[in-house]
Amino acid sequence: ITEYMPHLSEGYGLLAFCYYYAGRKEESVVLYEKALALNPHIIWFYYNLGLIQYKDGHYREALNNFQKIPQVDINLSVKFILSSKLYQDILRERGMTVADIEPGVRTVLQNTEILIGLSVYHLRKPGEAAPGEENLNLRIF
Repeated sequence: ITEYMPHLSEGYGLLAFCYYYAGRKEESVVLYEKALALNPHIIWFYYNLGLIQYKDGHYREALNNFQKIPQVDINLSVKFILSSKLYQDILRERGMTVADIEPGVRTVLQNTEILIGLSVYHLRKPGEAAPGEENLNLRIF
């Protein structure tokens, strides 16, 4: 997709997601940044990029991405998922409907608030472990 339709952010976002779980974090970061450059209206791109940065100890960069999420129009993010052939196929394959996207949005928004707090905590108290970090994972939607 990224080769034949390089203007589509969803190709970069999905490839970034796959690269991350394949252990190719550096490439994943570059791809999420490319996806955001093409489409800065997708909460999941900011969330996943920020989470990778957070897990790598880059708290200032992570905080920067997490703080952008509340500024994004959630409706545009959901419309993007629903209008993308790529994401429609994923939804269909997983037996998901539009109603299944709402809990994912809520989870991202709730986790974002937590991650903003945790990022600030780490910036203020470098080297100290913070509670509740182990259950945070990248999300497609």
